[in-house]
Amino acid sequence: GTEDENQDCQTIPVNNCRNVAKPNCRQIADEQCREVPNRECGRVPVKECRQVPGGCRKVSKPNCVSKPREVCQPIQRNVCRQIPSQQCEQVPKENCVPVEREVCETVPQQVCNNVPRQQCSDVPRQECTTVPREECNTVPREQCQQVPKQQCVDVLREQCSGAPR
Repeated sequence: GTEDENQDCQTIPVNNCRNVAKPNCRQIADEQCREVPNRECGRVPVKECRQVPGGCRKVSKPNCVSKPREVCQPIQRNVCRQIPSQQCEQVPKENCVPVEREVCETVPQQVCNNVPRQQCSDVPRQECTTVPREECNTVPREQCQQVPKQQCVDVLREQCSGAPR
C-alpha cells in the first residue's frame, strides 16, 4: 500500500505564565519633631530688704531676708511624635494559569488497497480411459479376440486465469 501523513492531535493541560508586578508593603514609623514654645519655672531665693528706722540716730538700716520665689523663663522644647505610614515597592511575581492546548504531531498512515492475485488449488476431476476386457463365447469355427480401441470423451475441468477466487 501507500503511506500518507496524518495529524494526531491531543489536548493537554499546560501552564500559561506571565510576570506581573505585585506590591509588597510594610509599615514604617516616621518621627516628626518641632519646637514648641514653653516656660521653665523654678524656685529661686530672692533677697528682700526693708529699711528699718534706726533708734537714736534716726538712720535707717536695711533689714534683708532671703525668700524663695517662683521664677519662669521662656524656652523652646523639641516635641516629637511617631507618624505611621506604609512603604510599598513593586515586586515581580510569576502568575500562572492552567490552560488546555492542542498539540499535534504528524503520524505516517498506512493505506491499503485490494490487489487481485492468482490462487490455484487442486480440483478433483474424472478422467476416463478405455480398459481392454476379454469376452469369450464358444462360436463354431470362429475365435474371438479383443482388440483394444481407444474412445475419447469431452470432460469439463476448471482452469485458473488471472482473476482472483
